[in-house]
Amino acid sequence: MHVLTALNAIRDPHIVQMLISVSEGASAWTIASITACAALVLALREQHRLALGLLTAILSSTVMLIGLKALIARPRPPAPFFAYHETWWSFPSGHATLAMTLYGFLALLICRSGASKPLRLIGIACTTAIILVIGFSRLYLGVHYPSDVIAGYTVGAFAIWLGMRAVQYFETS
Repeated sequence: MHVLTALNAIRDPHIVQMLISVSEGASAWTIASITACAALVLALREQHRLALGLLTAILSSTVMLIGLKALIARPRPPAPFFAYHETWWSFPSGHATLAMTLYGFLALLICRSGASKPLRLIGIACTTAIILVIGFSRLYLGVHYPSDVIAGYTVGAFAIWLGMRAVQYFETS
């Protein structure tokens, strides 16, 4: 609660609007669109195993996210913290989960790519920044507790692991 109180005390309307937009980088629609595009690009490049790994990661994170939200049913922070209204349960953060899963998996694809080391480092830095800023946005907007975001990152990391295990499975089949 201390983190939310501190962020609420320094909240600025311009930053709120900017972070609402940033937060949309992990909305269900955005994640589904980027995932579909990335999977299509991978399939067109005949990297079917990586496309299946990405889809495995996204689908498994979505299933775990919905299951955990329903099972734990943690209410969101009190309404005075809200910069805008969110619905459904708070734990784990869906935005943090999906950001970690998609952008984290894309970071792994960048690592595996044949791009130069500087380009790979830039790609990894960008995907990491996206993940961290989306998580911070959920706190700044007052719609999640820090533990929600941390749990979301953890679920997302596990989903990435499952996606990479799928890639390994399909590579050896």
